[in-house]
Amino acid sequence: MNQDERQAIARTVTGFFQELGAELEEYSQGRAVVALTLTQKHMNNASNLHGGGTASLLDIAMGLCGTWAESPDERRVAMTLSLNTNFSATSQVGKRVGAGAPCRRGGQQ
Repeated sequence: MNQDERQAIARTVTGFFQELGAELEEYSQGRAVVALTLTQKHMNNASNLHGGGTASLLDIAMGLCGTWAESPDERRVAMTLSLNTNFSATSQVGKRVGAGAPCRRGGQQ
């Protein structure tokens, strides 16, 4: 998928994706990768990446996998019913962080 096609898909991921400042780095039938460069708004009170930011990146990447479509006009919507996350490291302002999800199925058909 070229950059123009990725941008078209990214425009269909509305709301919190844009507010978070996330960018769609890779999107194919087999993989979705989203990332963002951390700013102060992504930090918790200890000046580390807030866990909600990490969980949001994971949720977005997995949702994109579940709604894969070759054309932006054919994408479906996704809703996460449950998401459990364990955090193993911190990150600070200025770092680039991302989440990648392998797409194993095309979601609910």
